[in-house]
Amino acid sequence: MTDPQTNRGAFHHIDLSVSDVAAARRVYAPVLDFLGYTMVKDRPDGCEWDVKGREPFGASLGIRTLVTASKTLRSKNGNLVLFAPQPNIEQVLHSSGIDTIIPVVKDLEAAQAEVLT
Repeated sequence: MTDPQTNRGAFHHIDLSVSDVAAARRVYAPVLDFLGYTMVKDRPDGCEWDVKGREPFGASLGIRTLVTASKTLRSKNGNLVLFAPQPNIEQVLHSSGIDTIIPVVKDLEAAQAEVLT
């Protein structure tokens, strides 16, 4: 478990949708836990991690982890969507071009639509 005072995660909210949720959970739960996220929803069709109440910071490790996760999910017919990142994080995603690789959306309806594409 991470120290609650440590801020490793850089995004407010992450949803992963994959064909094998149990396998994805085993792979991504330890990584997301290390980054400071907490699983807030665990459903048969997907899991949700959140980092509510923490100040984000931009970290290349976090971005690399997201890109790697996105590629892995795509290879398994899944999709990673970033939902409502804080404005400074969204700016980093746009400036770095990550938003051309991983969809970044502002509302839940758009996130759900992207996950299902």
